[in-house]
Amino acid sequence: MKIDTSIALMGLIIAAAAFFGIDKWISYRVDLIIQRKYEQIDKFKQLLIDSIVLKTKLTDLTNLQLEIKFLSRDKDMVNETLIKQSECSQAADVLVPQLIALFKEGAEVKVISETKRLIEELFRVSVNLLYIQKKYQAINQLQEYGDYYDLGYVIWAYFSVTNMVLYLGNMQSVFKDKAIMASQKATELLPDYGTPVAVRLIINMVDFKTTGDEQYKKQAGELIQNVNSANSVNLPLEILNYLERSRSYEDVWKYIDLLFKTFPDQMIAMKNKSIQSY
Repeated sequence: MKIDTSIALMGLIIAAAAFFGIDKWISYRVDLIIQRKYEQIDKFKQLLIDSIVLKTKLTDLTNLQLEIKFLSRDKDMVNETLIKQSECSQAADVLVPQLIALFKEGAEVKVISETKRLIEELFRVSVNLLYIQKKYQAINQLQEYGDYYDLGYVIWAYFSVTNMVLYLGNMQSVFKDKAIMASQKATELLPDYGTPVAVRLIINMVDFKTTGDEQYKKQAGELIQNVNSANSVNLPLEILNYLERSRSYEDVWKYIDLLFKTFPDQMIAMKNKSIQSY
């Protein structure tokens, strides 16, 4: 026999009121609400403090990253550059667990207003810095809390590229799934952004080459057709630019090469369409 949960709950409340006395019961409930409210306020305050502290650390890390970029232009500063890169990498490794704890806590307590915007800023800066340092596993950990925050299409594109790289490294489907999900999220936020679409094309070619399953070839062909039939001329241009930038990465380029060989006419059509953006 099924019991209505609302009736059962009301019965418990009435029983508790009878046991404690109605005045004591109401007083108990008020005290409990006030206690929880103060606990929530304390969590918000601590999150704000933690955010400000981490912002300072991330600013220092950003400045160090800029210093490395400047030093790397001077061929006589190779040793100094390597030392600074090591310092930057170690500092990032120390920060990652603190950042994860902050983003996790912010999502759990549903932090709002200025504190949330500050945390979102830290989230974007963190992913950008870690992406430059190619700390893909760390970025993958941060992605777990991405849905709660307003991060923008670029960060979701970083997530997609990161998980594509991890997928190429060990072929675990969890990374493929996260790469596709992140790329779709980026596309939802900005439909004519090419990088996340390029990621999906590369993953289709990876799966087609490794399994021989025609469904992945078909998916890539449909994706190319959608790009070539879309109104945007910026989309094909960005896709081709990303594919060209990836030429230097041998593990990725062999799948890009396969893409052009598998769909020669369609990729020429994409190139011709991209020229219209000039």
